[in-house]
Amino acid sequence: MSQKLKLNPAEVDNLYWQDKLSLAEIAQRLKCNMITVWNTLTHHGHGTRSRSEGTLIALAKRPKRIAPKGPNHPNWKGGRHKSHGGYIQVYKPDHPRANIRGYVPEHILVWEEAHGKPLPKAWIVHHLNGIKDDNRPKNLLGMPKKGHSPALAVKEVQKRLREVEAELGQKRLPF
Repeated sequence: MSQKLKLNPAEVDNLYWQDKLSLAEIAQRLKCNMITVWNTLTHHGHGTRSRSEGTLIALAKRPKRIAPKGPNHPNWKGGRHKSHGGYIQVYKPDHPRANIRGYVPEHILVWEEAHGKPLPKAWIVHHLNGIKDDNRPKNLLGMPKKGHSPALAVKEVQKRLREVEAELGQKRLPF
């Protein structure tokens, strides 16, 4: 494995600025490549000359290009997508449960709208039928994270089934 060649920054600076040698000439003299010379100059704050006038090129780092977010991004597709986990995500950067990219799981938004209040901190929303993108309010059950268990979900599904059976029993079926 090769080791990185460390040049004396003061020596490189002297050859470049006082002796007016080019990067190639310094590299040849110090038996290294031009990239090593350039890195030594720029990493130690010495700067480099422009080709035409021999003036100092500012070493201030270019500002990091920040891509536009949300609707201003060129790949914007409406603020709704399916995550790798199968959940629908909605762009709501101001929501308290938004992830670092500003997206919130849609089932949380639907539950909050149906109940008229924010989902408590230590709660989760469970899909009763197990289908992660079925975000109908009747399919969503908010529950404390500690109390989240398959048995509790089964009890809720059974309760909902009894409600549906009662509704169907009141209606006359055509057969």
